[in-house]
Amino acid sequence: MRIKLLSNQKQSSFNGNITQFFRNEIAKLKLAKEFRKDLLDSTDDEKLQCNIAYCDPYHILRIKELYDLGVGLPEAYSYSYNDGRFFNYIKELASEGKYDRYALLRNLGVAGMYIEKYVNLDEKEFLDTLTLLKSGVNAAIALDLARKYKNNLDEISAFSKTGQIGTNTFSYFLEKGKRDSRFSTENVVELANLAIFDERMISDILLLNKKDSVLNSDVLQTSKDAFQKIRKKRAAFFADDELPLNYLDTKTPYNTYDFLVNNLFDIGGFNLDNYPFEKKTKIYFELQTMINSGFFSYDEIVSLKLTEALLRVQKSITNPITPARVSSEDSKLLFKNFIANNSPQINQTLENFDFLRYEKTGLPLKYTRESYIKDLNIAIKGCSEEKRFKIYKKLEITPIFNKNSFGYNGVITLDNLDLSDSVEKEVYNISDKFINKNEIQTDDEEFNKIANSIIKGMPEFINIIGKKQHRNQTLDIHSFLVLQNVLKNPDFKKLSNKNKTIMKFVALLHDVAKQELTLDKAHPVRSSMYAKVILKKYKLHPDIQKNITDIILNHHWLENYTTGKLSADRVAFNFREDKNFLMAKILTVADLKGVSQEFFQMHKKQLSPSLLAPIEQKIEDINAHGQLIFASKIIRPDLIPKTTHKGREYKVVNFPNYKPNENLSDIGFEPHTNIDNLRLIVHMVKNPINLEGAFSLSELDLDSLLCASYISLKRKPTYYDLRFGLSLDVPFDGVANADKVNQSSGKQKGDAQFDYIITSNSFRRMIPEEFTKAAGIFPKEYGAIYSQISKNRYLSQIRDNTHYGENYSKISGKDLKSLIKKTDDKLLHRQHNELNVYKPLINAFVAKVDDIDEIPDVYLDFVYKHDLPIFILGR
Repeated sequence: MRIKLLSNQKQSSFNGNITQFFRNEIAKLKLAKEFRKDLLDSTDDEKLQCNIAYCDPYHILRIKELYDLGVGLPEAYSYSYNDGRFFNYIKELASEGKYDRYALLRNLGVAGMYIEKYVNLDEKEFLDTLTLLKSGVNAAIALDLARKYKNNLDEISAFSKTGQIGTNTFSYFLEKGKRDSRFSTENVVELANLAIFDERMISDILLLNKKDSVLNSDVLQTSKDAFQKIRKKRAAFFADDELPLNYLDTKTPYNTYDFLVNNLFDIGGFNLDNYPFEKKTKIYFELQTMINSGFFSYDEIVSLKLTEALLRVQKSITNPITPARVSSEDSKLLFKNFIANNSPQINQTLENFDFLRYEKTGLPLKYTRESYIKDLNIAIKGCSEEKRFKIYKKLEITPIFNKNSFGYNGVITLDNLDLSDSVEKEVYNISDKFINKNEIQTDDEEFNKIANSIIKGMPEFINIIGKKQHRNQTLDIHSFLVLQNVLKNPDFKKLSNKNKTIMKFVALLHDVAKQELTLDKAHPVRSSMYAKVILKKYKLHPDIQKNITDIILNHHWLENYTTGKLSADRVAFNFREDKNFLMAKILTVADLKGVSQEFFQMHKKQLSPSLLAPIEQKIEDINAHGQLIFASKIIRPDLIPKTTHKGREYKVVNFPNYKPNENLSDIGFEPHTNIDNLRLIVHMVKNPINLEGAFSLSELDLDSLLCASYISLKRKPTYYDLRFGLSLDVPFDGVANADKVNQSSGKQKGDAQFDYIITSNSFRRMIPEEFTKAAGIFPKEYGAIYSQISKNRYLSQIRDNTHYGENYSKISGKDLKSLIKKTDDKLLHRQHNELNVYKPLINAFVAKVDDIDEIPDVYLDFVYKHDLPIFILGR
């Protein structure tokens, strides 16, 4: 009955002789039985033996068929599991003698469509491709690389074996290697084998490396351990499912990693002059973050030379130009003939002068810019291209070649030229004639007197006389038109003499770094930095210099505000100081008119009160929560007592040695200071490296925000009770916030954090609330008082008999000083408080010890290096 059923089942798909069919099948079953025994005897693998023992007879026949064609028994078992397409494909390959090639490809991880692509290649192409596949090249691209780079297979294999370089960049390194010896296979492989860098980073390092071989770089070798340390922390960070609580601290290695990769050879000596200013400031803050993060030990920081790198970047930022030397007589004439705000005749001359007649050529010089450039080209004409550009670099200018003209960007300096070289001596003579021995010659003698006092007292300005803008106007004429429009503005005439001085410098220097013949959107940043260098030669108060450079830096505020690039909050933040927004508006109107009256009319509606009201309101809000904190300040550092210690002379104030009512103004402090009312803002550090970081932030005047403590001699708890640090001189509006508690503000602070704090931070409430409660006034009245006294640097500048505030809430200066002291002292208690302070200056080193002998030598070295006073506070 079973045979009948089976025959019926098979007959539907079999049309031959049924008897013959069964005879054949029986023969197969007998063969399968024999083959099973043979196959079991062919292996000692117990698992495989078990699998074969339980195979059905037809499966055994398929295994035997592949096995006889040379397929290994484990593979034959696997491939013959059914009689579908895959079994037939393997049988076909084995029958054609290609199974070994297939097995080799499979062992290398090649699968799917790529098996068929490679298994049928001719012998030469297969061997070439196999070389790449064995080195780890992705199957998807191996054949294409083998065909395109037949002569570079060893190089490609070397790249691939490192495991750090993606196959998509092999072509990049090969092509680069043809043109640049730095991209040799050895260099690329050496970097990749460190298992630290990916291809982008390797490329950056090779491009920056100035040596013949990157393998000789001491910097790379000393940085290797640091990179591996960072890599481990990155891997651990990304392995977490959730961000850790100390996210900001954990994030530090990424900034560190990017810095070390992208600027590795800056540390080793790469010329930072090739970097734009914006990138240099980014490098600076990445270095600061790295040094202060605590991620590296003190020894690692020293070995990586991170502080040296910081100082190099600092120098590069603070000296974008070399300031021209100016005699004291010429400096005095600049102020007498131009700045003198009490001279109506000077302003009248400038207001009435017809600048537009020189709009296309610039003010007439005795030795014109055009003549100077022509003579300069003649002087260096016979030099090689390398020598010519070496001279441009010594002059610190960048030549601008244009089909219509030749010009330059930058400020000429004569300090670098070698006068023993005949060509450079000739360049010196013509440059000296242009910069130092020149004069403006118009038909207006009064104007000539003013203008020549400017170029004598500020030789940097002569570089923009006749300098063509993208508009049909020279840069000097535009600057003088802006100055003229500033002087004509009715609001200018209401300003104090101090603010008039600020506005005159701002008008003259706001575009001083603008590029020639270019729509230069980045010039406010450069012009601000140029101005900072130029202004250092005059005896201007630091606050005045800061206001000038801040207004220049932000003088495109209206365009950025109306196009949505800057919010009202941000504009208010930039111009929060007393009268700065008014001065910014005066400059903007003058700048628009300085292009043309038509240009001003096009943009006039953007200055409407309704559009600017949100900014004005935000400035009021900022002032309503301003921090009325006046720490004691040194105004005469030359009066600080000196002492000799270990062969060096130091300026030392040992406060515990002074009597309670002894007047500290005798040793340089502001009037009426004694040890009872002495208040200091201090930034304490864990190690000497942090001192250098904080000091350089101050020197650079960058957008830095430091955490600090407000202390007295009786109450001086500090963060973790650290004993050594810095005394800070903070601009009045630079105290972002203050509270009795540690704010957990983190380590990474800067401009953005300050902006956030002063516009929306809860730790700004304590001081205003304590003051308004003690004074019995409303918050708006507090804001008015804050605005009125924000121009004062010292508490002693508040006059006892002057009244501050509005209407009925006015407070006498004497009472106001008492209220400020009472409010500030709320911060003083047993636990450390925290202030966040913006752009602080360093005025002393502080030590919570009883004597200079207790200060470690490493701290004393820092003090001596920077010639800082030492404040000994007592334990």
